[in-house]
Amino acid sequence: MIQPSTRPATRRKPAGLRAPTITSGPPSRTGGGPTLVEAKCYRFLSHTTDDDDRTYRTREEIEKHRSLDPIPNYEGFLLEHGVIAPEEIEALKKDVLREVNEITDRAEALPYPEPSQLYVNVYEGTHEPWL
Repeated sequence: MIQPSTRPATRRKPAGLRAPTITSGPPSRTGGGPTLVEAKCYRFLSHTTDDDDRTYRTREEIEKHRSLDPIPNYEGFLLEHGVIAPEEIEALKKDVLREVNEITDRAEALPYPEPSQLYVNVYEGTHEPWL
C-alpha cells in the first residue's frame, strides 16, 4: 500500500522537495512500501490539441505562473551563485534531450502489451474492474 507523504511538496523551488522526500524515504527503504510525494505544479499547455485553454484561463495567468516555474528559477539560482556555468547548463540540456529521445525511441519500438496486462501492477492484489 502506498503511504501518503505527511508534508505535501507545494513549494515552487526544487529545494522545497527536500523535506518531504527525506521524511518519506526511510519507510520505503526499510520495507514500509512505496511513498507518494505529491508535488504540485502548473500545467502551461492545453490538455490536448483539441482543448482551447483560453476558454478557462487567460494568457496573463499562464505568464504569471511561467514566471514562477521552478526549473528556470532554479537554473537562475545556480548561475547566480556560481554553482554551474552557462556552458555546463547548455551541455546538460543537450545531454538530457539526447537521453530522453533515445529512451522514447526505445519505448516506442516495443510491442504493445497484451490486454490482460492492463491492470497488472496498478492495484494491490487482484483487481478486476470488469467483474
